[in-house]
Amino acid sequence: MAFGPLTLILLYFLPIEAIPHGRAESLPSHCFDLSKPNLRTLKPAPVAFPEIGKEIEAFGKDEKTGTDWASAAGRVNQSVSLILEKLLDPMTTRDRETTRVEMERQTVKGAIEKQHIKVRVKPIFFITLEWEEDWLYTIKKGKPGRMESVVISYQKTGGTSHIQHFCG
Repeated sequence: MAFGPLTLILLYFLPIEAIPHGRAESLPSHCFDLSKPNLRTLKPAPVAFPEIGKEIEAFGKDEKTGTDWASAAGRVNQSVSLILEKLLDPMTTRDRETTRVEMERQTVKGAIEKQHIKVRVKPIFFITLEWEEDWLYTIKKGKPGRMESVVISYQKTGGTSHIQHFCG
């Protein structure tokens, strides 16, 4: 089966760590209800994309909450199924030298898959950070075997206080 160029949106909206003390309680601890399929995104998808092999990156600080955020978008000349297969592996987007994960697959009716992930990062020999995340994969357009778009949602659910809020 041949595939034409498909657009892959990797939109990471990552509010992390930089919450001024005393304001963290104003943010919800979770961004989504991942006990059911989720099609909500934190920001709308870009309307224009760069050529294949290039990406659009942006970052900043949310004025309301003081949280840092980042996003990236690009095109990949692969099928949605193949891209999804790669993104179902929690190590695809992590540094394999400094990061270890434990993953438990969970079932959510109507979703492709839900993962509960325990993350352990050791960026330098005397620092170790540990936290937990939930990831949910939901078909937005199409059906299994013929997916046209998928929403991937994630959020920190526990662990280190150095990352106070993390979702996308």
